[in-house]
Amino acid sequence: YTVLAVVVFTLGLLLCVELLRHKLDHLATDRPFFKTVLEGVYRELATLGMVEFTIFLLHSYYSNLDVESEAVFAKVHFMLFYTALINALQSVVLAFFSSRVSNHLWVRTEQLEIDHYVEI
Repeated sequence: YTVLAVVVFTLGLLLCVELLRHKLDHLATDRPFFKTVLEGVYRELATLGMVEFTIFLLHSYYSNLDVESEAVFAKVHFMLFYTALINALQSVVLAFFSSRVSNHLWVRTEQLEIDHYVEI
């Protein structure tokens, strides 16, 4: 019963992640900056998965594994992963606000009379 519950929960989680990825990919189709950031996040997630799979294999087939060193490695790896995610999030927020500010300044510039372009 518990194995079936874990399998169903895992499949449900994977379905939710795939739906989220599909929506994010759809939102990024006409936005090259957002698409670039999203691809960077996907690469980072793929790297995290490969490293964790390697650690799983080491736990499964290597009996002399130093668990304390592995725990430190895992913490450092997750810290780097979270740093990359925060960097991507900051880039998206910065791009959003800078495009809003530049658009606002452009609209104000277009509203100036031709004789007042010297003000710029």
